[in-house]
Amino acid sequence: MSSFTQFTGSTITGYTQSSTLTVSGGLAVPTGTKRIEALVVGGGGGGGNNNSSGAGGFGGAAIIEIPVTGESLVITIGAGGTAGVNGGTSVVASAGTEYAKVGGGGGGGNGSNSVGKAGLFGGGGGGGGAGTGTGGNGGGPPIGNVLWSIYPQAGGTSSSGHSTAVWGAGGAAATSGNNNVFGGGGGGGGGHNNPGLPGYAGGFGGGGGSGPNNAGVGNFGGGGAGSNGPGAASVGGSLSTVTIWGITGSAGGTNGGGAGLLAAPAGPFQTDGGNGGGGGSSYGFSGNPGGNGFVIVRFYS
Repeated sequence: MSSFTQFTGSTITGYTQSSTLTVSGGLAVPTGTKRIEALVVGGGGGGGNNNSSGAGGFGGAAIIEIPVTGESLVITIGAGGTAGVNGGTSVVASAGTEYAKVGGGGGGGNGSNSVGKAGLFGGGGGGGGAGTGTGGNGGGPPIGNVLWSIYPQAGGTSSSGHSTAVWGAGGAAATSGNNNVFGGGGGGGGGHNNPGLPGYAGGFGGGGGSGPNNAGVGNFGGGGAGSNGPGAASVGGSLSTVTIWGITGSAGGTNGGGAGLLAAPAGPFQTDGGNGGGGGSSYGFSGNPGGNGFVIVRFYS
């Protein structure tokens, strides 16, 4: 890689990279390290545990600078949420201080007319249940000196034309969630008896339709929800356009699993979120878990 100079005047000539950390624990800092950056992904929210439920929000992803304290790093990996439960927060700490916190995604609302849960620290909101359910709000930005976020860094209007809140507001019934601002997670979509609409950077696209061929798609790794009767399969939100540190995200699952940044949606029918992805809530496949988060650390010297 090209060398560059920090504000302190200390020249950086290269880096070493940790393995992909999927289990919480300690991580030693190599001797001579001048700068530390961590790619941190939170756990995805779980899809609601009912055929008429919302799907889980994406857990969020960001690169955050970690100060060099002279002590080892302590890594906490956010777990994917179970049915309707928020995903966990992934944390990087050193010398007793938490310097990076990302995620998790909001859990999907359980059942008809239910409310999706809000995301945390850049996690997307969970979707509302079919009928009059409302989506959960997106979480505010990740904690720490954020160098990159998976979401667009500026807000706008949602695909349904609703204005953007400070962070991504959850959609009311029959509307999408709003865009995020400055790396905060987008809101989950509201439920409806017709196809749900996706939040721009939110966790989930809608509560699910009541008849055939109605399905709410996810967005940015959020889970999707299918109809609350036999009908079209839901599609989880894709991350295939996201590339960071040589990693390219996966496509969304065909039965509601949200895309992961490292791995595709899991489960025999692609119902579970990939790494950080939200769990789906398709008809017959409700209550699917979100994907666990992960951390990768670069030590510059």
